[in-house]
Amino acid sequence: MSKQKIFTEVNFKIENVWKKFAPKIYKLCKDKSNSREAADDLFQEVALKFCKSAQSLDLNGPLYRWFSTVVCNAHYDQYRRQHREL
Repeated sequence: MSKQKIFTEVNFKIENVWKKFAPKIYKLCKDKSNSREAADDLFQEVALKFCKSAQSLDLNGPLYRWFSTVVCNAHYDQYRRQHREL
């Protein structure tokens, strides 16, 4: 099996996991945020954290708890940044 095919299979799994959880993640982001723009920013931050961590995650395991924790932590970080600027 070539290296190219291995990376393609991993990327395909990552893409499928994201497609599966993205609507639920966005709903969590909307629930945590007070505006659509804040929800979009939070969603984008969670997506970036998932991309950075995807190689070390068990993509076949239960990931909803991981995503919800990341949403909560990212929301808290967003809150601290906003209140630090004030």
